[in-house]
Amino acid sequence: MTDYKAVATALNAHLSAKYNTTIVTDGAWWVEVGKLLVDAVTVAVPWLRSIIDVLDDAHSTRSVTLPKPGGEGAIIVYSSAAIADGLSYCVTAVHEHEHARVLKAHPDIEVIVDYMSPELRAASEARAYACGAFARYLLTGNLQTADEMVSPLSHGYLLTRADLDFARGMLMSDLRSMSRGAVPPHELCQVVLAFLRTQFPAAIVPPEFRAQ
Repeated sequence: MTDYKAVATALNAHLSAKYNTTIVTDGAWWVEVGKLLVDAVTVAVPWLRSIIDVLDDAHSTRSVTLPKPGGEGAIIVYSSAAIADGLSYCVTAVHEHEHARVLKAHPDIEVIVDYMSPELRAASEARAYACGAFARYLLTGNLQTADEMVSPLSHGYLLTRADLDFARGMLMSDLRSMSRGAVPPHELCQVVLAFLRTQFPAAIVPPEFRAQ
């Protein structure tokens, strides 16, 4: 049986080093910094106000990724639910590091401008959920449905039905790729697969994704 907690701990450390993230799992001072960052951009991006509640609630079911002050990387605040079990930890680590990848690759202001567009916001979350779903599939052999992954986006993201349908379409495409034995076209999916093949090859369930 796979020790998901061991996989999650190693995977999170690998992704954190690659994408320059600071990990928070409790009420550390980075949470207070995060609140200040959210306050600074809430006027321009109203939906970010909901993140305040995430940062205030130590037992929240949501995790969040924020830019580091001064740029160069991100702060990831994991909710207690995210690390409650090894598999959830793996999936959440991959999901949040997809957001961190974007923050590392682009100027902070560009990310903020993108998130002012509901369609781009939906696309960003769809990519993150697809990457997390790919990690889950590699470790369990079970595919989620697009509807299951879109459901959380209907709360707190200020997305219209059309935006949600757009995200659902993106996710359905990525799920079809997985079911056909192809890696979704996202950098993080390639990174996760390479890591598991090297460090935890026995943990990969679908035979088509095992190293040849």
